Amino acid sequence: MKQVPPMLFVSDSPNGPNGLGMITREIATRAQKHLADVCYVGVAGYGDDGSKKQPFPVYPFSELKNWTIPQLPWIWKQFSGDRKGIIVTVWNIAWLPWFAYPEELEPSELRDFLMSDRFKLWAYVPVDSVCLNDGLSNHEERILRRLDRVLAYTKFGADAIDRTLGNQLGTTEHIPHGTDDTIFYPRSRKTARETMLQRIGYNMPGAVVGDEIEIIGIFATNTARKDFPIALEVCARLVQRGHNIGVLLHTNRMVGDWNITELCLKFGLKGRVFESTRPMTDHRDVAWLYAACDVVLCPGRGEGWGSPCSESLACGVPIVTGNYAGSMEFVPSQYAVEPIAYQYESVFSNKRPVHNPEAWVEKVEKYLPFRDAPRKSLLGSEWMWPQVWNKWEAWFRRGLEGK
Repeated sequence: MKQVPPMLFVSDSPNGPNGLGMITREIATRAQKHLADVCYVGVAGYGDDGSKKQPFPVYPFSELKNWTIPQLPWIWKQFSGDRKGIIVTVWNIAWLPWFAYPEELEPSELRDFLMSDRFKLWAYVPVDSVCLNDGLSNHEERILRRLDRVLAYTKFGADAIDRTLGNQLGTTEHIPHGTDDTIFYPRSRKTARETMLQRIGYNMPGAVVGDEIEIIGIFATNTARKDFPIALEVCARLVQRGHNIGVLLHTNRMVGDWNITELCLKFGLKGRVFESTRPMTDHRDVAWLYAACDVVLCPGRGEGWGSPCSESLACGVPIVTGNYAGSMEFVPSQYAVEPIAYQYESVFSNKRPVHNPEAWVEKVEKYLPFRDAPRKSLLGSEWMWPQVWNKWEAWFRRGLEGK
């Protein structure tokens, strides 16, 4: 019987609600199903308790030491024995200097493993912004030059990598991770609102969110890169203009890089915000939340992909987002707001857009009058998994054949 090489994905937990974990789960599930003749698949997942069964073996780890994984040699041994194979990271490229330059680590079992010839290192790279000269940082460039194979999410990311590496022929490939049209598709707003409070954890059996309320959705993790102030200011301005606004706010925590609770109070939105902080590992629940909205604001100041953008559009709900970075790959231009300026921030001088909230208000008001129109998917079929997987399978097979 032909032996096939092991391919281990390293990312966040495939069992959790985290975006990177979800992306990894969806890719690994399809790889396990369609590539069994050329490799066998496993996932090493950060923050995973290993309690949920997946169609591939999962190796949970909970310790990250300066972004290194001390357990990785043990995980590889359990997964592949002594066989050589491939590690595919689905993480931010800036987190991988230890993978790329293990000789700089202190002597350890991990250092010895990383410096061996046990695996090739591939990376699936999200690029949510560029730095000076529209490339990536020197730190990221240094890591990229040590990787055996690189795949970007979008053309925006691939172009940034090519500029960074001086690839004038544009040799970096890019493939989106796909949207699952068996989960994210148009649903009845009325039906979605009848169960919305129960889905987000409000203990109010039988309560119904009135169909007359114009619900603005905000689906974003509480990190500095998500511009919650502008999103909430947009909602406040809509209230000032006489709209009967409710805000469905789905995030991981109300107090993090932003104090969202304080922002809601300052913008006069008390009593209008439906908080959703319960982790949703079944993404059908998230799809029903999109369906309860009339418009979804996507306030990321740069996205590697922007799952709330693609998922909301697939559910037939219009969005408003900034015209910058990876999400512009698939977001129709009518939903994008042009920045009024850019600023550089962080130690890597990431270029981030600055927006006028009034421009966002005008976009929202453009779509609210059509809230009762029949819903249809607003995301092209070329971004759904049935078509996207063909590109992934071809990419994997070329790499496994050494091409």
